[in-house]
Order: sequence, then C-alpha cells, then structure tokens
Amino acid sequence: MNKLTLLVFLSIFSTTHLLAQPCSLPGMTPSSAIPVCGTTPFVQPVLANCSGQPVAIRGCTDVATSDRAFWYKFTCYQTGTLGFTIRGVDVNDDYDWCLFDITGRNPNDVFTNNTLQVSLNLYGVGSEPSPPFPQTPTGCTPAGSGDVHCSGAASSNSPFNRMPTITAGREYLLMVNNFTVSTQGYTLSFAGGTASITDPVLPRLSRANSACDTRIVKVKLNKKMKCNSLAADGSDFSINAPGNSITSATGVRCSGGFDMDSVVLTMANPLPAGSYMLKARNGIDNNTLLDYCDRNVPVNDSIPLVILPLAPTPMDSLSRPGCAPSTLSLVFSKPILCSSIAANGSDFTVTGPTSVAVIAASGSCTGGLTSSILVQLG
Repeated sequence: MNKLTLLVFLSIFSTTHLLAQPCSLPGMTPSSAIPVCGTTPFVQPVLANCSGQPVAIRGCTDVATSDRAFWYKFTCYQTGTLGFTIRGVDVNDDYDWCLFDITGRNPNDVFTNNTLQVSLNLYGVGSEPSPPFPQTPTGCTPAGSGDVHCSGAASSNSPFNRMPTITAGREYLLMVNNFTVSTQGYTLSFAGGTASITDPVLPRLSRANSACDTRIVKVKLNKKMKCNSLAADGSDFSINAPGNSITSATGVRCSGGFDMDSVVLTMANPLPAGSYMLKARNGIDNNTLLDYCDRNVPVNDSIPLVILPLAPTPMDSLSRPGCAPSTLSLVFSKPILCSSIAANGSDFTVTGPTSVAVIAASGSCTGGLTSSILVQLG
C-alpha cells in the first residue's frame, strides 16, 4: 500500500511538474506561431505538455486556457468566409480553439483584449451520456452555427461554428488547445469557405550582395519561406565561381522560428571582384526553397551577384568631442569589419600640439560590421 501510494504521489508530482513548465517551444506562443497555408493540410504530430496564460474571450464564462496550445498564423488575401476543421487522430481527443484578428497588434494582446476574438469553440463531451456530436472533428463549416460555443455537450451545443468573414490584408491567429492532454496529434485543414489565405505571389530569389568579407553572400527572398526547406550545406544554391563552392547556408531568424526572408551563404574562399550568377537548385533535401504552401522556387531561378574591387574606406567624420575628451567617435562612410579593428588602438594615431596616446579601439558591431569606431585616449 505504501509503495502504491508513493508511486501515485510521484506520478502526480511528475505531471504537475511538467505542466508547470511554461509553453515556450516554437509554435506554442502567439509570437512564434506556425505559418499555415490554405491549400496544404497541416499535420501536428507532436504535442507538448506545458502551461500557458488564459486567453481573453467573450461570450463564455469558461476559462479558455492556452495550456498545451499550438498557435497558427495566416494572412487573408481575398475577403470571404473561412472554413477549417481540426480532426484528432484519436476520436476521444478534445481540441478547443479560438480565432483572433491581430492586425496591427502585438500577438500577445490575445491574453488581455477580448475584442480580438473572431470565433470561439470550447465544445467537449465530458461525461455527457448522449452527446449531440463526438469530440472530433471541430472547426468552422458550412453547416456550423454561431461564432461562440462554450464548454459542454448540451443538445444545443456544437463543435462546429459558422464560417466567419475574414478581410483581405488582415492577419489572424488560430489557437488550438489540447484539452484532453492527447499525445496523438491532429490535422488542421482549410476548406469550404470563399476567402483565400494562400499568398498569390510565387516564391523567387530576389537579390544578392556581399560586403567586405566576400566569403559571405546574403540572399534576399521575395517573400517569407520555410526554414526547414533550406539545406544547411548550401546545396539549394549554385554559383558560377570556378574553384570555389558554397559550404553552408543559414536562414535569417530561423533560430526559434519557422520562416525566413533572407539566407546567408558561406563560400569556401573569398570571391574575387567580378560578376556572378547565383542559381536555385534542388539541394540534398531534394527540393529548392519552399513557401508556406510548399510551392518551390523554380530550379535555375537566378539573380546576379556583383563583387566590387576592394578599396580603402575613408573616415567620413569625427563626432564633435567635448573638452579634454577621453574618447573619440570616428564615423565611416561604409561598414568596417569588426575583426579588422585592433583592440589596443594601434590602427590609429593622434597628432597635435600635445602628445596624445591611443590605448584602445572598439566598434559598435552588428553581424560583424560597424559604421563607427570608438577610440579611447590615454
């Protein structure tokens, strides 16, 4: 009996401890929402047990928690009605959800501002012996009714809301809460409405440039694309630089996120001055870069890359010093490689009516570059 009691206690403690962990994984907070597309069903195979804040809702006295919730974001490209379904793998799984309009707002405002709510459904069978509907599926459908359904499975309740009207140019968040702590997952599909949440712009490469360190090439995309479609070895790209090759690729803001609008390529060797063509190709992952709808950048889509001859960068100006200054701020017309600044200040001398020693120098560096250098005087 004591052993059994201990096991039950440890189990309860473990579950409570896990739930006490705040939801922080990518996709489990409003600001890290997963981008979705209207033409491709999204499968959520992995669910996590974590705690989140209640969201601000109206129309129900229930608490709408964001515990164990995943968040999805999309933009409306054509005004109309929005239809979607959330279908659990296990028919006994209960998924609550809320749709928000966050246009021009901080995504976290969903926790404090209930006017952002567009549609809400908290339907659940619970202990009801003869529920009108099963737990799953749920969503907004042509046969659905109302914009709010609270918890419970009374005869008048339903897991299906009517399809709300969404407006072109506005941004939306959909929270899906794993109420029954399922581990089976679900599929989110968009269908049945007249609105479009599919970006009509097809994915392409936009432009490329390189600054001082010509081993680094920055590629701008014409829209946001999936981070997980980028091969880390850079094999999604080719360049006509004989004797040189692309060795790696990194998506900008992909750490902790799902989408990118820029890629940083690293070359094996610095590129000499000249004109090059950068092309898209199928990488080691068997695809080029993909947008939210899994549409690919066309193979051989190309953009020019011009590497200019290196030239000295003159100092542009000196910030006006005060009386008996201990530092001087030097401003340059072009970015300077921070790695080229000698920390002891030996790159600089000061001449004048009295002897002045330079003892240190540092840049205000971002991405390894700076446009100003602070020189410390001794």
